[in-house]
Amino acid sequence: MSFKGTTDLPWLSIRDKDDEDIPVPYPFITKMGVSDLYIIVLKIDLNVYTQLIRSLLDYLYNKGVDVIHIVRGNIDAKSKSITYILLVNMKNATTNIEALKEDLRKIDGVKKVIVGSERLSDILLFPNAFPIFTFERSIIIPLTMIKAFFNAIAAYFKQPALAASTLYQLGFRIGFSLTEFLSETSGHTGEVLLRDVLDFLKAQGIGSFEYKARNLGTPKGEIIIKMTHGIETAASNLPAPRCHLTRGILSGVSSYILKSYVPMQEIKCVAKGDKYCLFATVRK
Repeated sequence: MSFKGTTDLPWLSIRDKDDEDIPVPYPFITKMGVSDLYIIVLKIDLNVYTQLIRSLLDYLYNKGVDVIHIVRGNIDAKSKSITYILLVNMKNATTNIEALKEDLRKIDGVKKVIVGSERLSDILLFPNAFPIFTFERSIIIPLTMIKAFFNAIAAYFKQPALAASTLYQLGFRIGFSLTEFLSETSGHTGEVLLRDVLDFLKAQGIGSFEYKARNLGTPKGEIIIKMTHGIETAASNLPAPRCHLTRGILSGVSSYILKSYVPMQEIKCVAKGDKYCLFATVRK
């Protein structure tokens, strides 16, 4: 198997480039109709923050303020306070940002309020924060339940090859549909679209990705994807290489971007003892 012309390229992180006109951490946020984004930094009394943060979220909800992302910051022992950073959308709010800022300052337990909209990239300081998406209904599935899902698939099909094929086909349809949706929403194609999708998959907990890509706008386009912290290496009990659902998702992604059916093969897998999982496009 040869990947001539691609293996000599540097690995690109999905967060390496910041020259687009969209926030780098979660670029799909701006594609979901969000148009009035602000960052609100709240410094809250440490003694009451647990109850207060819940009350604040209820207050924002009642004001029509959409909380897209929330991060708990540092604890200041000297001032006995804790910082929260919120990324909010004011598009459907019943108040404006200045009035909201003044109202928040009047709440007992809120020590300081800072509002800004010009430095959205600052949220890159918190790459491990859990994103809250409110543009559609979502569920959070714990690892125990994901393990039960893979165990059920393996038990039902009995033969590992049948289980692997089913997971691959399921993943392919997910990956293709997701890429199509993000492309139609954003208007992006090629490498920018690839980064959009990988960023989305990382935010959803599938894994952390780096990639190499070459000639994406031609019939000879190639994609190689390196993945760490893959969900299937931790949850599946199928023989290694075992990332069949992920391989299907990435095959759907590559097929949409390359405009023809181009599956991906898992060359390396953490479950086999490799340091990372490696997927590459395969052309017959």
